[in-house]
Amino acid sequence: FIGSVETTVTILRILAADTHSSSRKLISDDSRGLHIKGRDKHVSGLLVIKSATLSVRSDSTRTFEPSDLSVRSNSIIATETKRPPRQQRPTFLEYIMGGCELNLCVAVDFSGSNGNPMEKGTLHYMRDGAPNEYEQAITAVCSILAKYDYDNKFPVWGFGAKYDGVMQNCFQIGKEAEGLEGILQNYKSVFSTNIIMSTPTVIHPVIKVAASQARESQKQANGKGKQAYTILLILTNGCVSELEETQQALLNSSTAPLSIVIVGIGNNDFSAMKHLDNLDVTPPERDITKFVEFRAFQHDRGALAEATLDEIPDQLVDYFFDNDIRPLPATSDEVRSKINILPHCDTTHFDVEMNFNEDGTMHIADDADFRRRSSRQSMKL
Repeated sequence: FIGSVETTVTILRILAADTHSSSRKLISDDSRGLHIKGRDKHVSGLLVIKSATLSVRSDSTRTFEPSDLSVRSNSIIATETKRPPRQQRPTFLEYIMGGCELNLCVAVDFSGSNGNPMEKGTLHYMRDGAPNEYEQAITAVCSILAKYDYDNKFPVWGFGAKYDGVMQNCFQIGKEAEGLEGILQNYKSVFSTNIIMSTPTVIHPVIKVAASQARESQKQANGKGKQAYTILLILTNGCVSELEETQQALLNSSTAPLSIVIVGIGNNDFSAMKHLDNLDVTPPERDITKFVEFRAFQHDRGALAEATLDEIPDQLVDYFFDNDIRPLPATSDEVRSKINILPHCDTTHFDVEMNFNEDGTMHIADDADFRRRSSRQSMKL
């Protein structure tokens, strides 16, 4: 036994390239080799790298051929180290077709920074019959996400307001809402109560509650041989306090089966929200946050839907795949009936259709897709 040597792939490749460099001496230069140490930790030889090739094969085997290595003083046998084959990454569609239950939660900002809801031009104002920006955003986003919710029932929460003089940063608004109309009704019902819009605007309690519910939903689903994933939609004007606590709540929640979509309402400075959308994460933490500024897409709801949805499929797959949870077998017509849910609506309503490519990725349906409707079945989200 001559000894052993430890190194990295990067160093192997550097040494291999250096050996053939015309600017250096011949391989007798010990700086190009790796010292082999025996059991007594003393150098017993030199491993000189003549060539090194890193190949990633279909079975994820990474190997250096023994013929590529030479040793001075003695001999050493290079052995292959084979890793178990890496499972192919499933698609979002496979999880959905396997019956993964999506749960949508909605949280609305009722803080004082939104302005007096009785004054025209403020963000919650709704006296002239036209929907305010919160209503527009709820309609545009929830009309898409709600179609995937497995029971069409949604908890609606508020934050940033006082009830009976007590500050509340996560309060339930009525009973669980049924459908999009139920969400809008719950939202409007707040203004018939003794709510006092207040400060500061704090969202990390809502994030923590959503993460707790997401974990519990997946736990209960798992006990029934099913899967569950939660999407939290936060609508806020962006004047958020306690940013560090919010950042930590997002990191702590990133290991839960949860995605968070934050929609910025109004024209405030959303730099804090953009910061939350770009957190540095270290596995097992995940990037679970997407921020979208509503006014940037106010007149293009198709683009708004795409902007809010584009990261959710990968986030869902990341959670299950990283936790070694494979898609369940496709569950026949029951799940399909929940996905292919609505006929094409008339032109007086807004409707967005999501199509799935052959690789399981999604795209917003365009006019050509609608023209092909009669010849190709599409998915509705």
